[in-house]
Amino acid sequence: MILSDLSIKRPVFATVMMLVLVTLGAFSYRLLSVEMYPNVEMPVISIVTKYPGASPETVEREVSKRIEEAVNQIAGVKHVVSTSRESVSTVVVEFRLEERTNEVAQEARAKVNSVRGQLPAGIEDPIIQKLDFNALPVAALAIQSKTLSQRELTTLVDKRIRKRFESVAGVGKVEMVGGAKREVNVQVDPVRLESLGLGANDVVRGLQNENVNTPLGRITREGAEYPLRIDGKPDLVGDYRSMVVAQKGGRPITLGEVAAISDGVEERRTLALVNGVPAIGIDIYKQSGANQVQVVDNVRKVMEKIRKELPPEVSLTLVRDSSIMTRQSLADVEETLIIGGILTVIIVFLFINSWRSTVITGVTLPISVISSFIIMNAMGMTLNVMTLMALSLSIGLLIDDAIVVRENIVRHLEMGKDHMEASRFGTSEIGLAVFATTLSILAVFVPVAFMRGIVGRFFFPFGITVSFAVLVSLFVSFTLDPMLSSRWHDPAVHAHGKRRGLARWLESFNDWFDRAADRYRLAIAWALDHRRTVIATAALTFFLGIAVMGTLESSFMSEEDTSEFQVSFTAAPNASITESEGRLKAMLAAIGDIPEISHTYSTIGAGDGGTVRDGLLYVKLREKKERERGQFEVERVVRQRLQRIAGITFSIEKVGNVGGAAKPLNVNLKGDDIGLLKSYAAQLKEKMYAIPGIVDVSATLEHDTPEYRLRVDREKALSAGVTSNDVVTALSRLVGGEAVTTYEDEDGDAVDVRVRLPEALRQDPAQVRDLKISVPDSAGSTKLIPLASVSTESVAATPSEVNRRDLSRLVTVSANLDGLPIGTAVKKVEEVSKTIAMAPGYSIGFSGEAEDMAESFGYMGESLLLAVVFVFLILAAQFESFFEPLAIMLSLPLSIVGMAGMLKLTGDTINIMSLIGLIMLMGLVTKNAILLVDYAKVLRRRDGLPRREAVIEAGRTRLRPIAMTTLSMIFGMLPLFLGIGAGGEGRAPMARAVVGGLITSSLLTLIVVPVMYTYTDDLAVRLRRWWRGNGEGELATGPAGGPAPGGLVASILKKARGISLKKFFGVFACLITLGTLGTGAFSAEAADIRVLTLDQALAMADERNRDIAKAREFFRQVEGRYVEERSAALPQFTITGSASWLDDRSQKALAGGFIPTRQDVRAAGVELSQALYTWGKVSAAIRAADLGFRTADEQLRAARQDARRDVAVAFYDILLAREQLAISSQNLEQKGRHLDEAQRKYAAGVATDYDVLAAGVSVENARPEVIRAENLTRLATDRLRYFLALDQEIDVEGALSFEPAAVPSHAEALAVARRQRPELEELRRRIDMAGELVAVADAEDKPRLDLKAGYGWRQLEAGDGRGDGAAWNVGLYLSFPVFDGLKARGKVAQAESERRSLRIEEAKLMDSVSLEIRDAVNNVREAREIVSALEGTVAQAERLLAMAEQGFELGVKIRLEVDDAELNLRQARGNLAKARRDYLVARVNLERVMGVLGEEGADRNKM
Repeated sequence: MILSDLSIKRPVFATVMMLVLVTLGAFSYRLLSVEMYPNVEMPVISIVTKYPGASPETVEREVSKRIEEAVNQIAGVKHVVSTSRESVSTVVVEFRLEERTNEVAQEARAKVNSVRGQLPAGIEDPIIQKLDFNALPVAALAIQSKTLSQRELTTLVDKRIRKRFESVAGVGKVEMVGGAKREVNVQVDPVRLESLGLGANDVVRGLQNENVNTPLGRITREGAEYPLRIDGKPDLVGDYRSMVVAQKGGRPITLGEVAAISDGVEERRTLALVNGVPAIGIDIYKQSGANQVQVVDNVRKVMEKIRKELPPEVSLTLVRDSSIMTRQSLADVEETLIIGGILTVIIVFLFINSWRSTVITGVTLPISVISSFIIMNAMGMTLNVMTLMALSLSIGLLIDDAIVVRENIVRHLEMGKDHMEASRFGTSEIGLAVFATTLSILAVFVPVAFMRGIVGRFFFPFGITVSFAVLVSLFVSFTLDPMLSSRWHDPAVHAHGKRRGLARWLESFNDWFDRAADRYRLAIAWALDHRRTVIATAALTFFLGIAVMGTLESSFMSEEDTSEFQVSFTAAPNASITESEGRLKAMLAAIGDIPEISHTYSTIGAGDGGTVRDGLLYVKLREKKERERGQFEVERVVRQRLQRIAGITFSIEKVGNVGGAAKPLNVNLKGDDIGLLKSYAAQLKEKMYAIPGIVDVSATLEHDTPEYRLRVDREKALSAGVTSNDVVTALSRLVGGEAVTTYEDEDGDAVDVRVRLPEALRQDPAQVRDLKISVPDSAGSTKLIPLASVSTESVAATPSEVNRRDLSRLVTVSANLDGLPIGTAVKKVEEVSKTIAMAPGYSIGFSGEAEDMAESFGYMGESLLLAVVFVFLILAAQFESFFEPLAIMLSLPLSIVGMAGMLKLTGDTINIMSLIGLIMLMGLVTKNAILLVDYAKVLRRRDGLPRREAVIEAGRTRLRPIAMTTLSMIFGMLPLFLGIGAGGEGRAPMARAVVGGLITSSLLTLIVVPVMYTYTDDLAVRLRRWWRGNGEGELATGPAGGPAPGGLVASILKKARGISLKKFFGVFACLITLGTLGTGAFSAEAADIRVLTLDQALAMADERNRDIAKAREFFRQVEGRYVEERSAALPQFTITGSASWLDDRSQKALAGGFIPTRQDVRAAGVELSQALYTWGKVSAAIRAADLGFRTADEQLRAARQDARRDVAVAFYDILLAREQLAISSQNLEQKGRHLDEAQRKYAAGVATDYDVLAAGVSVENARPEVIRAENLTRLATDRLRYFLALDQEIDVEGALSFEPAAVPSHAEALAVARRQRPELEELRRRIDMAGELVAVADAEDKPRLDLKAGYGWRQLEAGDGRGDGAAWNVGLYLSFPVFDGLKARGKVAQAESERRSLRIEEAKLMDSVSLEIRDAVNNVREAREIVSALEGTVAQAERLLAMAEQGFELGVKIRLEVDDAELNLRQARGNLAKARRDYLVARVNLERVMGVLGEEGADRNKM
């Protein structure tokens, strides 16, 4: 190979290439970010709009629907989902994965802005942001104090602490939870306002007009410039009391007269508790793409600095660190990587027993792993669980190529080759197989990398990393390994029997393995003798695996013990924050004594969509090793305790779900009417509660929120001069409160000034109706209108939230799963949902994890199919066959039983990880079969071994590398298989699927693949025979006498038989061209003479020669005999039917008429007979028939070689005759020219009549030679037509030319003949067949056991009686010939004598072959020497003739001398042509006696 040869010749160059890879890999490693999962950009945006005080239905109608309709117009939208809650609208837009997030976010922003004028005036600006998987809180901090008030603590956090964290590198956002933000509260007194004839709007207007601080411009004085500003904002909050806000009757009204002003805090809407103690929480979000671990480290550093600067009694603690799981998972995967590598190297050392060989092989691991960082950095990947797991799983793969190459090099060293030759030859011999195995791995992982859907995006780094690492390992195996093997001599190779200590023990192990490998020969031989049994067992195993696979449950991902979980809960629909806080404290008290809990962090109203009824309880558990119970057991305990708390609905969920907490099982009910949806949801919820394993069931519209509604009487309002907008403006300020202006505090920061009623005056709807609204009157002053006079009051219930999906209302019934896989849960829910009668237009579907699982399984099925097709195509390209890869591909279904069995034993499910393991198996399990089949083909092609011996020898030789590579892969994945570390439960199914599949596939492959290889080989042979045997007959002719298009195509197909794969497309193009030609494109004359080349003649002989046809028919006859003998082992079924009528009056006299004389019998039935035990007679007879079948095959080979020899000799005879005809014709023409010249000279008077007469006699003497040569040409052509069985006239195209090559020695040619000569192979088959006939004869006097059974119906009519019914019989029949007159012994003696005679005949034939080869070799050498001698003679004769003719012209030579020169030249040319023909014929004869004539891929020596 080019790479290995170059590396061996230039070791420094090979070393430099490795150093370049390692250097680039190490440099790339430093640049990689660290994350839990790959940085996947999902085109999903969220639009959050706050509408303070609005009910869910109002939010849906006024905000959500309008935004949905606007963004639904954007191209590429996949789903639009909205959730409308009290005061908050959340619209999530999911786009197709092909869309760019930034572009669609910009379009969404434009669409929302276009409808901004249609949205209510009281909403806050919509917040449009991308959803980023990695933009989750990476840390949560808690600030607590025993001395500072909540307001003071909030101010400290907001002004000092928060800003410090926002400036940390990698931090994207810092969010505060549970703070009491400072606010100036203006609580108006409606009684005073009424007494003064003022309304709330007047107070707000006055505040906004007076509380100003605005620049007015600049004043220029004497070249100086001074800015001018109006300073209307008070310096102290108390100064607001003296601020004039209105004027009544010429008297100024101050704010203090109509309102109470206080320096307070905003209304509490969020809460944070750490272990039940109030605190202020800070959630820190990282920037997209930032290094998660590095960000947390930076946060920790800043925390330490801030702690030193905090006032006494103020604590800052880290209550949640999401990088812990990331660190632990990555550390576990790295540990798995290292342990797997160590175990793999130990396996290599165990088998090779040499530390140098182990180093040479093991150096592939670090180079491949480090080099993989290059592609990760180049493609913008990160160090995450997927990329490191890819390296961990590929540890066994990366060393496979090096193992196979090094093992083959060591094998050649043990055979006596030097290190340089062994390295070069060993790498070259195994190179193609190693390359094919690597390509098969790539064929599997590349589809994984390019899977569709979200799962494809997550596994893209996985597939690319493995593919690149495997390619690097292949490169190292072809460069560094051969170089080190050639330069670094290993004395352990030749130290067998001289080792001590551990090496001696390992040597004993390897000796035991060699003995086991020798016994493996017997296993292969047995399998080849019982092919049907082996295939039936393999098929049974496959169906068993499918059956076990059918019993496995399915899930999306395996549950992991992450040492943390969260409980999301919702209080009663009308609960206040105080009520929610009470429920939260009850929850904390219920779980407070669980010893496995480390600490808790709980929030209420956190996040953009949070309300005072929504809370989240984060529970951090102690590390695995510090607790007795697992996370899932603790979750069950927590669930049981929380179920006792009234007033809440809760759900235990995983931490870190994108878009908020979500349950795995989500059932969607879609329709328009909320009432019907709620009814269907209640029915479904009740049925789901009855399913074991489904817990925490809840529905989105389950609880309604009570709502007071005011309806404005438009007629009364109009007469009073009041509009609905006046009512909304006044009430929203008085009840809901409005921040109308700001106050600048001591640091210059803005503090909201909120106008609102006192809390005591906004607790009852009656208090609200007593309020008065100020409107201008006709006189220009203000009048007060009681709200009760223009409105009516009602109480109604509104949904707590309204969900929509794709512009339709939606109710989602969600649930958690306790020990029930999602796939099983979906099936059970589908079953119970069918019992719910739903109105037209309403449907039930699944979303969330169930939808993701179904979509991902479909995409993985596509990848699996694509991987199998790619593997097949790669194998077909390597082996130049579409049949032999089928034997290798049989390894794929054999891995199913191991995978399914292992998953069943470990209690795993079919999930994403296990399916990835299945896809990996498609590439891994073919490695062993490739090594075995490839070497068997090498032995058949290179060494000429028969197929059986080649398969057995290949299995024996390749058993060691197969065992080493399989064990290295298994032990490399063993740490991952155990799944011990953090998050190991989720990754373990992949390794378990691979290990289980490898174990069974490897064990079965060692037996089944050799058998399947022989079957595919037989199939290919039979198809070739069928292909060649179906085209008998003449070329079809068309109406005009020319060849019809179909006949012409058929004839071309005949010539194309046996064509190589790379020529197929040329033949195909030729057929297409010819198919377009009409019948008239060929004339009748074109069909008169058929011109053949030697290759065409040989191909035609293979189709038409009658000896070959006879041998082919004999082959079919023996094939039928084989089928006949095989039938003895199969059950015999017979269907019988009979009807008989009997009238026997002779019985009447004897029985006195008691016995009826007439009997009618009708019967029908089926009979079965099966030979159970025949003392080996049947199986021996089948084997004998099979050997006879193979004997006929060898006879067919012999007939083909004989026909090829006869055709080739006839072809060369035609060429010789044509050459002699050309020489004779040239001589005749020359004599004719001499006669013409003599006649001209005679006419000129310079020649005599003697000269003319002599020239004429020469012409006549030359003419018979031409006639004789023409006759010889016709005879040789007729002989060729005879061998080709053609009636059509033919001509040949070719020349008696060749390139002489080395002639093999007698010993070399004899060695090839021993393996290839069909007569010898036929005789060996006959000897084997005679041995089987001995077994048949020996079984003649042995016991035999048969099973016979029958079942049928029988009807009997006797006289007046009639009866019918079923009849059956079954029995075992044992026959034992105790004494047969020694007949069996005589048959055995005859059979043994026949076998001995055949062995004598074999020895005799071998002697004859040896003599034939000796004669053939001598003839080739003799003919070659004669050709060499005559080639110089022709040149000399040509020169002699030229000199004679020149001398004759000058008069110094006479005519006789010229004639002598011409005769010499003619004889020299004729002798040279005959010598060349003799050489070509001798070479053909030598190939025939060697048994390789015309056989593709046969091992022959150049001659």
